Amino acid sequence: MDAERISPEEVVVRLTYGEAFVLSDMLYRWERDGTNGSRAFEDEAERRLVQDLTAVFEPVIDEAFADNYAAVLERARASLRDPVEQGGRNILICRDDARSIVPMRGRSIRPRRQPPASG
Repeated sequence: MDAERISPEEVVVRLTYGEAFVLSDMLYRWERDGTNGSRAFEDEAERRLVQDLTAVFEPVIDEAFADNYAAVLERARASLRDPVEQGGRNILICRDDARSIVPMRGRSIRPRRQPPASG
């Protein structure tokens, strides 16, 4: 995942297919169900943004109406989880390679970027 501000009014976010797949599913659930009993949206603009993003993902997620949706979603989620450490060695590392999510062994992944320190 990467983001770049390309003008004062525009930001481009790049996602892997797996990231887009998981985000699309999460946004759809937020739009449909809210966020686990809490107030989902503080402002109409937030609700609208979730609806618009959900619609943007629809045509690019090939498995949106597939019979194996749940299995593909689980593989995509697994590819995005932090690796499990055992004895200082990663035992599960996945990557998203275009449209197929493939488990990998023995390769490190770059750490997630931390937000800038305030102050």
